Amino acid sequence: MAENNSYYPSQLRHLNTYLSGLVKGRLWLKVLIGMFLGLVVGTLLGPSVGLVEPDTGTLIGNWLAFPGQLFLATIQMIVIPLVIASVVRGLAASENLEQLRKLGLRVTSFFVITTALAAAIGLWIGGL
Repeated sequence: MAENNSYYPSQLRHLNTYLSGLVKGRLWLKVLIGMFLGLVVGTLLGPSVGLVEPDTGTLIGNWLAFPGQLFLATIQMIVIPLVIASVVRGLAASENLEQLRKLGLRVTSFFVITTALAAAIGLWIGGL
């Protein structure tokens, strides 16, 4: 048994325990309930229901949206440097120059193609 535990560092065991706790705690159900409640509150605050004045509904909606916007901005602030650092680290670890050249060409072509595709989809949707 001791040999089996040596394959899993303590961080991975901790992560496994943490993720198991999330599954047992039914996080997925809590997320679905939160999404449903958000849909209901958004519908009730909407101008078509008429529960509140449109200006008041907009003000309340903006205040309720603020934590989500803050969370997304924080994620974006963390993810971009993390991806760039991962790519730089991966490139720096390669000792074979030919392999590095092939990888660079593949990554560059991937970024160019996906950016062109995203721009095309954006222009297409914007033109509708």
